[in-house]
Amino acid sequence: MSCTYTYPTGHKITKVFWTKNPVKGDESPDLFKDPEYSQRLQYLGDKQQNCTIRLSHVTQKDEHEYCFRFITDKPDGKWIGRPGVTLTVTDLQVESPERVTEGDSVRLTCKSSCALTDGATFIWYRNSQPLTERRDRNNQLLLQSVRREDAGRYSCALHGHTYISPAVHLRVSGAGWGVSYSHSHICALKNSSVIMNCTYTYPTGYQVKKVFWTKGPKMKGDESPDLSNDTEYSQRLQYLGDKQQNCTIRLSHVTQKDEHMYYFRFTTNVTKGRWVGRPGVTLNVTDLQVESPERVTEEIQSV
Repeated sequence: MSCTYTYPTGHKITKVFWTKNPVKGDESPDLFKDPEYSQRLQYLGDKQQNCTIRLSHVTQKDEHEYCFRFITDKPDGKWIGRPGVTLTVTDLQVESPERVTEGDSVRLTCKSSCALTDGATFIWYRNSQPLTERRDRNNQLLLQSVRREDAGRYSCALHGHTYISPAVHLRVSGAGWGVSYSHSHICALKNSSVIMNCTYTYPTGYQVKKVFWTKGPKMKGDESPDLSNDTEYSQRLQYLGDKQQNCTIRLSHVTQKDEHMYYFRFTTNVTKGRWVGRPGVTLNVTDLQVESPERVTEEIQSV
């Protein structure tokens, strides 16, 4: 508890001490003589201006108002610094989502019930082992693109303190099969280009071998044709994605003949590791028409 004090010229300090919960008119007890404090309280100040103390191994029992007091060589040379320092003792808790999916970004927070002192440095642990890489931001630990290896019991502590928070279990589940489209229906102008935004996921351990778009409707179980091999599409269809997560395409010079449901499909290195994103994207193609009355009558005014 950082502290400074002043007194008039001509006084000489004879005694300095700290007390707690002072009552006006009562004699303030010296905490250095209290067996509950004597082994934990260290005076870091002097008998001039500095009255700082360090209190170690604090618990909820130490939640009091602490005040500094000094006595000089003059009969009226007594002073107590009121109001003093109110101490609140808190523990730490890790706040975390219970379950996340591979590839997600996760933020864990080391929380306390009151504001800790400025400049507090947090240390994070996984399965009781300190994390050597610094991924903490203030009292937060950011895990980007989590993997299954990131699963475990996370706890936190303040640098220089022995107390470690209770551990919280973070579970990381594998990504499932899925295809997601930004829009399920698109209306496009004739002869324009259309972009169908799309992303896909698949379980860990699989390797994507083939990606393609097809059109419907198709009966379940039918083999889906690859539009890039279709002469009506091969020169107009451009795959903008990859073999990881992005499955976006651009279809150029669209006409009414292109009005179908389009969906993405991919296969992996596992025999049953294939997926088709149904329902897909329904494309409607329109042109522009000017609407006008067939005949109007000129109005002639006589002067």
